[in-house]
Amino acid sequence: MKLSCDAKSLSTAAHALSPFFSSPGLVSGNLLIHLEATPNRLQCSGHSREMSGSLSLEATVELPGTAAMDGRAFMRYLREAPDGQLALTL
Repeated sequence: MKLSCDAKSLSTAAHALSPFFSSPGLVSGNLLIHLEATPNRLQCSGHSREMSGSLSLEATVELPGTAAMDGRAFMRYLREAPDGQLALTL
């Protein structure tokens, strides 16, 4: 999966999903953020035992694909990312 998108848009989407992977009582299997890149879109989703959520944002997708990442690590990465276009290769 290889894409670029607006860092602020991705950060906003990840922040909206953060309740699914930031609660201290969750087991590690519930701490993942799922990313799916399709032409011109990036779908971000999070799941817990009680609920799930999904958001979609515009992206320039060079290589479609899917990935799952540790949600907390992904949020740390986004906090340190520069403003503007963000390139992701997973």
